Amino acid sequence: PKSARTKAQSKVLNRIYKRMQAQLRLKAEHRANLIQRGLDETEIKYLGYRSLPESHLDRTRLMKAMSPDQADLLSVAGFYLTDKGKVWITHQNGIWIPCRDVDGNLIGGQVRSDTDTGSRYRWFSASSSKRQRGGVSSGAPIHVAKWEGDNSTVWITEGLLKADVASLKLGQTVIGVAGVNSYKKDELVEVLRQLGAEQVVIAFDADYQSNQTVKKAINDLAQLLVWHHFRYQVATWDIDKGKGIDDL
Repeated sequence: PKSARTKAQSKVLNRIYKRMQAQLRLKAEHRANLIQRGLDETEIKYLGYRSLPESHLDRTRLMKAMSPDQADLLSVAGFYLTDKGKVWITHQNGIWIPCRDVDGNLIGGQVRSDTDTGSRYRWFSASSSKRQRGGVSSGAPIHVAKWEGDNSTVWITEGLLKADVASLKLGQTVIGVAGVNSYKKDELVEVLRQLGAEQVVIAFDADYQSNQTVKKAINDLAQLLVWHHFRYQVATWDIDKGKGIDDL
């Protein structure tokens, strides 16, 4: 397959990530970690988390199963062209956390790393050096943990897993951005409009009072929301009760 440089459309991404998801399982230690985060077995199954393949043999099996999608794989983050001209999956160990768009399509994923404690969450994406021959970057898509029902109030938090947990606890739609400054403004506004949101609750971590970067990010987001005629609130809670909204 020839080198692809543009990311596939959401329907194609969804088809490929769903095929990958169907081939993978969730390891017991990863399940235990998610239960510790406050999710139960039914919720874990519903949210579709998976353990990424650890061994070369597991990756080989997965790539064999992905062969029907061979022609599209280089336009999907997480796959790249090797120096031997073979399409391959990036080697990242950890929990794969699906990223969903406003229509529920799987459009990417984050990996909660088993090993890298410095940067625990990374996008499921091959490195730029691996992508030189072929492959695309994940970018930083916006994740929508959608609650079926009234979406006039929508929450925004940092992190995909955090958004999933918070949505289930709140019974409301929660948008997860990869970082307080890691999103495209026009994309966020479009997602909020598609949801029919009127009010947005900004729920970044409780340490924002002492963290100037987060404080500025909240002010910038608030200005963006006001400019586009959304009402907003900033959620506050006692940091002793938990740093993130999913800890409450």
